[in-house]
Amino acid sequence: MDALKKAQRVRGRTLQLWTVTQGDAAFIHEIRSDPVLSRHLSTRSLNVAQQIKWIEAYERSISGAYFTIRSGGTAVGTVRMYDETGEQFTWGAWIMLGDLPAPAPIEVTLMVYEYARVCGFREAVIDVRQANTTVWRFHEWFGAQLIRQDSRDRFYRVNDTLMQRRLAELRRFLPGGIDVDW
Repeated sequence: MDALKKAQRVRGRTLQLWTVTQGDAAFIHEIRSDPVLSRHLSTRSLNVAQQIKWIEAYERSISGAYFTIRSGGTAVGTVRMYDETGEQFTWGAWIMLGDLPAPAPIEVTLMVYEYARVCGFREAVIDVRQANTTVWRFHEWFGAQLIRQDSRDRFYRVNDTLMQRRLAELRRFLPGGIDVDW
């Protein structure tokens, strides 16, 4: 594997992942500037114009997939897949508005893993801030294996066997799988 294929849209049961465009810059800036929503993300102090430039560079790159998470056409979060090596990728920059239905994080996670498998990836790496207990507990509930930790981060691995098993076990959250528009 060289790079993630950049899909235009990935449709799940109730949510969609839309590839980030320059038109998403204000939304991304807004949620990444929110002190509560972004408190566990890597710090970036981009204004909207700088965010547009970052997205322009992303659009030119051949690696990574950066999505807005949408519900009924409205942007409700972001998720990013990056650092592809062999059959492994990392995912993060996962941020979602707080007023979504409880199953939304499960659906997004299943969509990320199913999309990764469509692209040929068989292992995911996740790094979560130690203080972000809600998210690292979620990944542990999912079955992610803690591979190491330091004072700032916890690092997890999800292999293909686990992805397949959890996709099957949690199919009710993504009953039709995903549809990908390239």
